[in-house]
Amino acid sequence: MKERWAQEWSKKPFKVEILLSAAVTLTILYLFSNYLEFNEARTTVVDIHDPVPALFSPKDVTLITGVLIYVGAVAAISNLVMNPTHLVLLFKAYGLLIAFRLVAMFLLPLSPPENMIVLTDPLAEFVASQAKPLEKDLFFSGHTATMMLFALVTRGWRIKLFFWVATAIMAVLVVSQHVHYTIDVYMAPFVCFTAYSIATMIGMHRKK
Repeated sequence: MKERWAQEWSKKPFKVEILLSAAVTLTILYLFSNYLEFNEARTTVVDIHDPVPALFSPKDVTLITGVLIYVGAVAAISNLVMNPTHLVLLFKAYGLLIAFRLVAMFLLPLSPPENMIVLTDPLAEFVASQAKPLEKDLFFSGHTATMMLFALVTRGWRIKLFFWVATAIMAVLVVSQHVHYTIDVYMAPFVCFTAYSIATMIGMHRKK
């Protein structure tokens, strides 16, 4: 692994790409964290009647959702740390994904689903400087999109299979807790694949 990183780091384009990608992604995350505070205070203008969550009472699956997303993040980074170019690809695609979420939430300010059981996320609340959990962090589902991004970027069929299954499970979890509308989950894969596709065309990355 050290040899692989040393080999890539010796290339000036790789140095530029990884430093630039990190700077841009961190900037987007900073802007997004500030936007979340603004978004919570907005007057929502779009109410959705979603027949799917209306079919069942919400279930608190916060613990399962939290474990799945953070275990997934550790597994993805552990898988990609041996492949520097794909790790950079993850950072680029994730930055784009967050940027798309910011724009999507701005253009479509949704009111929270009925009977929502708020999904508490200590890390997200810390990043967003929020004293209370987020309720209007809706369109589109970041949890679902992130799991799918891990499935697209990681190397090896076993871990890819794990993430594809985890993506489906995550989609069910966030709807079952009524923290997302069905449309939030439905749109997540399309936006995720768009972010991934754009990221593969930016910079020096090429599929291997």
